[in-house]
Amino acid sequence: MTLSEASVQAPVAYSDALRDLADAYGITCSYFDIWGEQHWASDETLKAILKSFSVTDDAFTNASSLWQARQDAFKRPYLSLAAPVKVFRQSQGAPVLPVFAPEASKNSVLKAELQLEGQTEELQRIELSLASQTPTATHFDTYLEYALTLPEALPLGYHTLTLMLDNQQAQTRLIIAPDACYLPKPLISEALGDAKNSAWGISSQLYGLNSQKNWGIGDFGDLAQLMHWIGQKKGGFVGVNPLHALFQHNPSQASPYSPSSRLFLNPIYIDLESVEEFQDDDALRSEAQSSGFQFQLKALRYMPLVDYASVWPLKKTWLERLYARFVQSHYNPEQNIALTPRGEAFMAYLRNKGEKLEQYALYETLQEFQYQEDCSRWGWVCWPDAYKNPNSPQVQAFAQTHRNRCVFWMYTQWLAHRQLSHVRSIGQEHGMAVGLYGDIAVGADRGGSDVWNNQPLYLLNMSVGAPPDLLNMQGQNWGLPPMNPHVLREQAYQPFINMVQANMAYSGALRFDHVLGLYRMYWVPEYFSAADGAYVRYPFEDLLGILALESHRNQCMVIGEDLGTVPEEVQTAMASWGMLGYRVLYFEQNEDETFKAPSTYWPLTLATLGTHDLATLKGYWLGFDIDQRRELNLFPSEQAEQDQRFNRGKERYNLLKALNEQGLISESRLQAIERNEYWYDDELLVATYRYLMRTHSKLKCVQLEDVLGCLEPNNVPGTVTEHPNWRRKLPIMLEELDSDTRMGPLVDVLEAEGLL
Repeated sequence: MTLSEASVQAPVAYSDALRDLADAYGITCSYFDIWGEQHWASDETLKAILKSFSVTDDAFTNASSLWQARQDAFKRPYLSLAAPVKVFRQSQGAPVLPVFAPEASKNSVLKAELQLEGQTEELQRIELSLASQTPTATHFDTYLEYALTLPEALPLGYHTLTLMLDNQQAQTRLIIAPDACYLPKPLISEALGDAKNSAWGISSQLYGLNSQKNWGIGDFGDLAQLMHWIGQKKGGFVGVNPLHALFQHNPSQASPYSPSSRLFLNPIYIDLESVEEFQDDDALRSEAQSSGFQFQLKALRYMPLVDYASVWPLKKTWLERLYARFVQSHYNPEQNIALTPRGEAFMAYLRNKGEKLEQYALYETLQEFQYQEDCSRWGWVCWPDAYKNPNSPQVQAFAQTHRNRCVFWMYTQWLAHRQLSHVRSIGQEHGMAVGLYGDIAVGADRGGSDVWNNQPLYLLNMSVGAPPDLLNMQGQNWGLPPMNPHVLREQAYQPFINMVQANMAYSGALRFDHVLGLYRMYWVPEYFSAADGAYVRYPFEDLLGILALESHRNQCMVIGEDLGTVPEEVQTAMASWGMLGYRVLYFEQNEDETFKAPSTYWPLTLATLGTHDLATLKGYWLGFDIDQRRELNLFPSEQAEQDQRFNRGKERYNLLKALNEQGLISESRLQAIERNEYWYDDELLVATYRYLMRTHSKLKCVQLEDVLGCLEPNNVPGTVTEHPNWRRKLPIMLEELDSDTRMGPLVDVLEAEGLL
């Protein structure tokens, strides 16, 4: 804030002063919904969010106290010499860092030491005489702002700048980012709609893959098999749900979008029979092949839904047996000594993952122990107070006495890491343009490992969600605590960097669920309805810069799920940074409600028919999703249901009309729907996917659930236990992909569009 701005008088109206204070903390006081109507956050909502930012009750006494709190908020950045972190694009030339100095230091010399990433000894030293510089601004009468010009052509990466002025010292992380995210060479082309410079692939839920050898849930072995199959079909990628670590004490808490940790993997996906300890143990292999055990596995495999409560205890027991053999033959956990090259490989993994892995394993061990003592302890927030602080003496003592169990959980992560790394190598082996197309959840569960290990970052009395929209007219509360954007900045974005690195390590493309959350997040205060939240801003450009940097380091494309009401500036920034957008055919409609032609799709996008939260093509066409929402009481009124049914009828007609204009469906089919005859068959499936394949999008995604004629969705938003979310399996075994007649339409599509 400049001197002239600081001297403005406080507003008289209390609500105006409250909104000014909210704006100072990055709270957006109003938003436009999907129908174009403006909504204003209530005073109660703004107060609740401000209090979560540690604004005290005294600030809400009157307009003057609110104004003073606003001044204090604006003044805070100038109390330090520089911001804790600053992101620059490499092409911008020499970075210029704003430096703040008290007026009393205007004749002093500013000293700076620049430490480049990876260089532990060489320091670049810079001195700046403030007396010879003209301040670029004056803040609150007493703070002078100077421009510190840093060396040109700094390398990409994370660098450390230490500033010293009189008795002040501060450290700033300088992040030098490339101009855009990584894009594989096979996809780089100036020609719109060039099939040679685009890639098709398939998506499915990993847990839903079925095979003759898995243990009742899709696993990394199944994923490797699917990757091989797609590579042989000249596909470019395989997309899966988030693979984050969930809650091992409660496997039925199965949503991949409510993880315990976004830094680590879910061990339920480990292919046990591929583990070396299994292969080397004749007794284990013989037991697994026994008729009784095989009968148990077949029962789990042929269930239409994943039985998490049976599958995970079984797999965990066998993991414990594999770990016992590993300890016996390869590694001594008490002395931390490798006995074989395999043990040395495990120790190298431990060193690489470091403290983050140690803390994750400690959380798992503690949660397991606490849950055994009291089954109401569903997460760390329910533990005894002595264990809520990860650095408490009691927690450290527990870690010492339960070291072996902690190492067990680290062992499971090592196995998962090795198997998922193998999956990525299969994509490279086949020369696939992308390979594994991963997904990252929008947040972490409040009771999980990530939040326990960094409690200052998360606001437990808030939840993220979405305002009312067509999918859920009552709004959504996802139950995930938001990251405090101010603390995230104070931590130099390290938690975000860790999360991105952990997920890009395995993926050729990474989808960010609800990418709007990098720009602003809809917060719902505790005990408030989902419709009574407000948006809070995040450092969008900085986070995009980090994504671009890590994208190149990991050779991983970045895809932002930009559905719903997304401000134009978000999509503009995404395009500027080379992040792909997300185009769902159902939603790609013109203002007159006709479907957009394939030639109008922006190239930097992934095109798909639906998502994990939407109906399959068959379910959409037959209105099954609307029937489900009625049965689950998800419509706020009968009129809302009728409106959706009426709109779906128009969408069916307009989709057939679009297909007909592309020569993909007959005129008689179009005439039939005018008589309200709208049957579903392979002709519609083939035509719709051919339409999708003609889009100019770089990536074109086929959902296996559509190809196999599935009716039920994977997830119904707004439900938890009311519907079997995250459990539905594919109706065929992976071994049957080539022989199943339902795969024929997919082959027809790809051959017709020249993709095979």
